[in-house]
Amino acid sequence: DRVVNLRRIADVISEINADLIALQEVDVEKSAGGSRTQAETIGEILDLRSIYFPLEQKGRHFYGLAVLSRFPITDVHFLRLPNLFQMIGTRKRGALYVTLHTPVGPMHLINTHLSVFKVERRRQLNSLLSEWYPEKEPIDVPLIFCGDLNAGPSSHTYQTLAERLVDVQLVSKEAALQQGTFHARSPVFRIDHIFVSHHLTPLRVEIKRTSLTTAASDHLPLIAELAS
Repeated sequence: DRVVNLRRIADVISEINADLIALQEVDVEKSAGGSRTQAETIGEILDLRSIYFPLEQKGRHFYGLAVLSRFPITDVHFLRLPNLFQMIGTRKRGALYVTLHTPVGPMHLINTHLSVFKVERRRQLNSLLSEWYPEKEPIDVPLIFCGDLNAGPSSHTYQTLAERLVDVQLVSKEAALQQGTFHARSPVFRIDHIFVSHHLTPLRVEIKRTSLTTAASDHLPLIAELAS
């Protein structure tokens, strides 16, 4: 509904009761008392740790990626991705890579938001994979790769990732009936994805479509319950 309401977003996450949350298009709230990222505010409401990666600033507003976690975050890396069309003011893109200390051991999570333009998106994914490719990961450490890829299952971007990792939605018959995440009020596009390494088994996958989720964001939340 084009209203920025962090409490409402926190209510969505609280209802899901997730341990890990990947957020895109995260801003910074500036006031006379200083500034706080939206991720910090939501994390404080939910008692979750937060990491923020600001990709660009326009006036008083920032734009970036965030991860919220119930688990300790032991390592953080930021990666800026190629921007081929700077002259027309396309969004700056990047990836946020965190290492988490979970009850079953260390786990890696990559959160990204890729371009809406195919050529730029391919270049961005190639850059990301050259830096953090699944084959480079320690063989005993699980990996979650997720985010708004702006690309559907028939795209080169999706197929490249599907060759290396498992799309959690493909293991769920229920999710197959409701795959779209965008636009929230008419979710016909499956452009938000969660991929996992072979260490993790998806137990349940859901795209939550309620009056709250369709109002809180223009994307519906994609949820996966994973077992190690």
